[in-house]
Amino acid sequence: MNQGIGSSSSISCNQNNNMKDTQTKTEAEDIRITQGLELFSFSSPLPTKTSGILRIFYNNCNGIEIGNTIGAFLKQKKEKKKYDYIQDTQTPTKLDGILRQMKMWDVDVTTLAEFGVAWEDNVPRRVVKQITQRYEYNASWTVSSSVINLGSYLKPGGTGTLVMGQTTGRIIDRGTDPWKMGRWSYTLLKGPTTEKSLLIIAGYKAGKRTSPGGFRTAWSQQNTMLLQADRQESPHEAFLVDLQQWLQQYRKESMEILLCLDANEQWGKSAAITKFATAFELRNINREMNLPRSFTGREHQKTFW
Repeated sequence: MNQGIGSSSSISCNQNNNMKDTQTKTEAEDIRITQGLELFSFSSPLPTKTSGILRIFYNNCNGIEIGNTIGAFLKQKKEKKKYDYIQDTQTPTKLDGILRQMKMWDVDVTTLAEFGVAWEDNVPRRVVKQITQRYEYNASWTVSSSVINLGSYLKPGGTGTLVMGQTTGRIIDRGTDPWKMGRWSYTLLKGPTTEKSLLIIAGYKAGKRTSPGGFRTAWSQQNTMLLQADRQESPHEAFLVDLQQWLQQYRKESMEILLCLDANEQWGKSAAITKFATAFELRNINREMNLPRSFTGREHQKTFW
């Protein structure tokens, strides 16, 4: 059964396939447990992670805010100072905060939408690596960004998937949106047995627009690339068309799919995202667990599987 998770939350998956309906095991009222999945909101006191649990986190971070750190890095480089780590750490980045929280929550896989860096450039790669190694040396990033050159180390849109600790040893494959628009990144993990693999996808679907709203936006970047390819779909429409085509290769009994997506679309019978989920037998975990509205924020903006 293909599954997915909810907005601004973490999920724990039972890797031993002992999936039983259970009741909440902690005092937190906003924890939902079903079918071997445990879903938590930001405010939940997380239970201790036991053996056989893979904990996954998803959030639209709206940029990791490493601009000042990149500036410090470039200053050191200009002055030809060689350090094993970035010296100027007085101003913490949003990425620092995310990684610190992931370590506190003992998260194995972190998936982020709107990562906001030009990952094709070596400078932000090195900065992200050095910041990450402050919290976890054994870590592996897969980050997507469009190939549109904005003349900056920062770039709106994109996604990031981080695997930490011993889970890095289970990586079979990883990659990004093959159309090079930076719309999703993925990691394929081997399961506890050779019979199953887990495909984790972090995605960001641009919202509906009739105008670019500036040349730097994720929508504008994707629209430019679609026009260059003589395609008529909007970025909002093209996302599901391309994701469906790419995802076909993973439709097999041995594959579990976990799609973590900021869909920018309200769930409903006639919605394109609903039809897409139905076609791929994806379960809307938020709705199945009857989570309160505070769990998902404004539902019309975020829909996840």
